[in-house]
Amino acid sequence: MFKYFAFFVTLFCLYILAQYINKDKGTALIAGVIAVISFLAGYREYYSLVITFDDENMYVTSRKFKSTVLLKQITAIKLSSSRIGNSHYWDIYYYDSLNNETTTSVLPNYKKFALFKNMVLEKNPEVKITDSIFF
Repeated sequence: MFKYFAFFVTLFCLYILAQYINKDKGTALIAGVIAVISFLAGYREYYSLVITFDDENMYVTSRKFKSTVLLKQITAIKLSSSRIGNSHYWDIYYYDSLNNETTTSVLPNYKKFALFKNMVLEKNPEVKITDSIFF
């Protein structure tokens, strides 16, 4: 839903930009900056990764691809220093279907993410879970 709002704001700001480009440079500049920021936010939301899981697998989906990863193939879950507001991203390290080590960053729902970490630990006791950005 946010992506549609962001694209609407982008179009509205572009309209204001077109109306004021020759009349008021300050208003046009502000509208242009807001249009760029809202477009980038909507674009990121549109193409963001979605992580879901069940008892055996983690599913990584986006507009461009879908991937299924066995929970036992996850090697590490680490708290990242990247964040939005007060929420931190988590990096999930795993082996993909071609046996290449891959990393995915997610901004999780923390109640479900605690369950996810416990399920991964159950399937792979060797997994390294780091809950601090300092270690």
